[in-house]
Amino acid sequence: MASTPCLRGIARIAGYSTTVVRGNAYRSTLGGAARHEYLRKYPLNLVRPDGSMIGIRASEPVNYLAMPIDLKQLSEDERLQMLAARKPKAKKIVKESIDDNFNAGAYMSSFWSGETTPSSSPQMEATSVEEKTKTTSIDEKKKGEKKDKKKK
Repeated sequence: MASTPCLRGIARIAGYSTTVVRGNAYRSTLGGAARHEYLRKYPLNLVRPDGSMIGIRASEPVNYLAMPIDLKQLSEDERLQMLAARKPKAKKIVKESIDDNFNAGAYMSSFWSGETTPSSSPQMEATSVEEKTKTTSIDEKKKGEKKDKKKK
């Protein structure tokens, strides 16, 4: 116990405090981190121009980082390929054509199996022709009635 007062005296002379500060839940609200740079970083693979990889750490989460290729060290063919890859690609112009040759019978035949397709059956064709004539005759009758009313 005799050495304890001696250590306290040395600590006072050196400017250090020997009091223990116990942190609690409110300690983090007093101030931010005093570090200029956050010490924990993300693992990163640095790819050299020759294809070799080095494991390093970076401040941003990225999987790979490729170093630029020196064009002066490449052969003439490789250099031309790299320069051609950097040029903007020509956009292909797609001309839209509107197909107005729609055949409903051919379209419906893909939904019906076997021989009984609605467009190929003679009964369906006959009824559709009859319906057309009925509607035209009814329309003609209505027009005739309107003309008769106007004359009176």
